[in-house]
Amino acid sequence: RTTFDSTLGLRDRRVVQIHEDPEGSVWLGTEGGGLVRLRKTRVTMLGLEQGLSSRIIASIVQDAAGTIWAGGRCATLSALAPDGRFQPRLVGVANGRCVVSVLAASDGRL
Repeated sequence: RTTFDSTLGLRDRRVVQIHEDPEGSVWLGTEGGGLVRLRKTRVTMLGLEQGLSSRIIASIVQDAAGTIWAGGRCATLSALAPDGRFQPRLVGVANGRCVVSVLAASDGRL
């Protein structure tokens, strides 16, 4: 359940019309605040809260299987899991080294 109010740009809570367009945007006609368009966010910020090991990302690559890999500067190499969180990978291989660049080979190797 989501509540829409002035913090999200809604100028009037009295909605009198609702319409969803073919692109998935929801339009709200308000009684005194004009027309409001709601649409999915096209940009998602990922950080420590999503499991990244550093705020400084030195390298990012997508492998042949579609996995996104992120290398933090002098931090653990992480892979984006299906649940939307990054998981540390290759911890023993990195052995405390700084990840400066990650490249994906067509055979699946990093």
